[in-house]
Amino acid sequence: MRSTVRPDRQWRIYQYFMGSLTWHLKKGFYPPVYREVFGIRWSWLDQLGFKLIGGVMRVLWPMLDENKRWVPEAWRAIKDAREHPENYGGCSPRSLIEAG
Repeated sequence: MRSTVRPDRQWRIYQYFMGSLTWHLKKGFYPPVYREVFGIRWSWLDQLGFKLIGGVMRVLWPMLDENKRWVPEAWRAIKDAREHPENYGGCSPRSLIEAG
């Protein structure tokens, strides 16, 4: 079954939703003084939503496979850093044992 909504329309809907969610979450991390100085509205309902999203993330995050927690580029960098810590300013456990 084909969608009657054009792909660019679907993208705009998704972009609007994600942009709104991102802005809402970002406001929650601002200190109250910052929000007050810059006139950013923050109600008890905003605070409740922020805490609910945080609670959901605290539950779901540990359930995700580690490679699903990161964008692919970041995951490749994490794996590379673990495999070659000497390239990232650290030292490998093997070099510690040999030097020991």
